[in-house]
Amino acid sequence: MLREILIIIVFILLPLQVWAACTDQGSPYTYYVSDGGSGNCLSSGTPGSFSDVWSVVGPGDTVIALDGDGVYTGSANMILPPAGLNRSNGSPITISAETDGGILLDGQDTYNTVHLTGNDWWVIEGFNATDSYNQAVYRISSGSDNNIIRRCIGWDAPPDPGAGGHGIFSTSGANTLFEDCAGFGQARKTFSSSQAGVDSNNTFRRCWGRWEQYATIGPKMTLTMEYNNEGLLVENGIFSIDPQANTDQDNFGVVSYDTTVYGNGSLLGSIVYIENGTTLYQWDDGIQLGAIPNFTLKNVAVYIGTTVSLTGYSI
Repeated sequence: MLREILIIIVFILLPLQVWAACTDQGSPYTYYVSDGGSGNCLSSGTPGSFSDVWSVVGPGDTVIALDGDGVYTGSANMILPPAGLNRSNGSPITISAETDGGILLDGQDTYNTVHLTGNDWWVIEGFNATDSYNQAVYRISSGSDNNIIRRCIGWDAPPDPGAGGHGIFSTSGANTLFEDCAGFGQARKTFSSSQAGVDSNNTFRRCWGRWEQYATIGPKMTLTMEYNNEGLLVENGIFSIDPQANTDQDNFGVVSYDTTVYGNGSLLGSIVYIENGTTLYQWDDGIQLGAIPNFTLKNVAVYIGTTVSLTGYSI
């Protein structure tokens, strides 16, 4: 009788274990998540959610986000690891879309989409993201260092200045690499490295950006090379302004800078263009970098269309 009771208990509990929250398997290991997943994260057939997997990821682990229907919504399904979850050089945590471009992280102007805060040594790759709630679509906050975001596309930063609407790809950490990324749509700045201080040494490599619109005040540009940061490297990029954009006196051009510059930045092997039909105001320009000390500008092409309208400024 006792034996039969134990067998019944085992068969009752076994399914609970299979479908329990993500189960730690040690490191390195590959876990699986999906939009609304509630499994143990151990296979593509039992995916959990991003909010569940953070408790088990360790050095060298990989998290595969399954394509599913292609759209992730809700805070539990955004890339928002808890503050202080760090790994180490040579053993980062890698978050990958199952198929490059197969997943859209839709913040619906309500949730942050990708935000690292106090997180070191992370790799995020292959995602699309839009309509984040606070600051930027892909945001790396101060104190998050040695992180990589690659093969990602983002558009439409938060529209509300009260929510800190700022940019598409933004870092205030050090040694950040944005690689093979594209940004466009609503944003005060499409690509931004700022508030990281001296020796921040961030990189934008093979990125495409187009500034399109932002209704509120504040310096606007496609790429900011300097704003309380040092040693930014931009290489093999393409940057522009949408000719239909409503630029104003706060638009600082395609590639520019803000206040407090430390210098030692580089813009290499890139293309900057302003198309025909674009209206430029007093501060608009293709490249405006004159006040940055020890700046390297090499193998850069600037194109300004023949029908660009100039207001209060000459190029």
